[in-house]
Amino acid sequence: MHSYNISSILDLHTSFLYVIKSFLYVIKSFLYVIKSFLYEIKSFLYVIKSFLYVIKSFLYVIKSFLYVIKSSLYEIKSSLYEIKSFLYVIKSFLYVIKSFLYVIKSFPEKSETDE
Repeated sequence: MHSYNISSILDLHTSFLYVIKSFLYVIKSFLYVIKSFLYEIKSFLYVIKSFLYVIKSFLYVIKSFLYVIKSSLYEIKSSLYEIKSFLYVIKSFLYVIKSFLYVIKSFPEKSETDE
């Protein structure tokens, strides 16, 4: 039969417990590394999301600017139509005056014998 010293059995048991405890610390450390990596991925995704919001905001600014330009062009076009309409009114008025002058001219002149 083998005879074992109690002290050596306890030392072996204690060593085995330290090995298990060390292994659990390694697993715990590995889980912290994974957790840290997941937080890094999450923060990277937030950065990408923020960047996309910046791009979206920039596109809205460009779109708004284009609407301002478009509305300004419509205002200019409208003003040009108003000027054109005003010129047509003046032209019509000049035709009326010209017609009136033709009517006046078409009357026979009064001669001295008509008196």
